[in-house]
Amino acid sequence: MVGDYVKKIRDIIIVISIVVCLVVIYIAKQQTKKEYKYQKGFELYVDENFDIYDDLKSGYPIMVDLGSDSCAPCREMKPTLVLLNKELQGKAKIKIIDVVKNKDKTQGFNYRTLPTQVFFDAEGNFYKGHEGILSKHEILKIFKEMGYDFDK
Repeated sequence: MVGDYVKKIRDIIIVISIVVCLVVIYIAKQQTKKEYKYQKGFELYVDENFDIYDDLKSGYPIMVDLGSDSCAPCREMKPTLVLLNKELQGKAKIKIIDVVKNKDKTQGFNYRTLPTQVFFDAEGNFYKGHEGILSKHEILKIFKEMGYDFDK
């Protein structure tokens, strides 16, 4: 009898703990969304107004990430892209194209796998393509190879 009571209390504590965790995660995500505003033209996610040719004429180096929410490596790389986009506002453009949601925005990009990153210099010239996950350090290294050292 006492054992049943202890099990019920344990089950209630587990359920309450799960609910509290979910609420904390939800609140944290909402705060992250509210805290940061992109500079005009430096939005991370492309929308129906995105035109790569406009960005190529912007005078900024660009990295375009082709991925999808259904791609595990793409989801793994997304926090790095969010961080870099925040850090490089006004210096370089980081763009994410979800190839499922925005298939029409992938025209002109020749990709075979996800994620794929495509780098362009400030003059709009293709520099390099990469397939797979890149770390923040690796992305900054590619920009540095292109002549853009953001550490200065």
